[in-house]
Amino acid sequence: MARVVDLTLPVRSNMPGIPRVPLYNRYPATVRAATLVSDAQREVLEREGVEVMAEAASIGHMNTVITLTSHLGIHVDAPRHFFAEGMSVDTLPLDRLVHRRAVVLDVSTTPAGQGVTAAALEQCGVRPAPGDIAVIRTG
Repeated sequence: MARVVDLTLPVRSNMPGIPRVPLYNRYPATVRAATLVSDAQREVLEREGVEVMAEAASIGHMNTVITLTSHLGIHVDAPRHFFAEGMSVDTLPLDRLVHRRAVVLDVSTTPAGQGVTAAALEQCGVRPAPGDIAVIRTG
């Protein structure tokens, strides 16, 4: 039986982006509470390190504003990312994204901030077959 592995990460302010790509410093990820359940929630969120907008009103429910670039955390590169007329991620057939064989390319020995090179991918010794999902483990 196939094993399902959850690769999701929490979205948070100042998530690291791709090393040496200025875009991530220019447009850092932000997660900010825009409205709150109560004033007591403001204190809880601030203790947890969640940014609360100064103008966030207590209105009985919490809303959050998230700003981020499309290549943070765990993500899927849509064909449109590389091809002018490629499909957007919302038009990809779901069976292309889930319940497929995945292979792990472990490059976790690459020092943080170095970026993953073609040589590092070659050295991991794993060769994805056509149709496999390649999961690059950076640690």
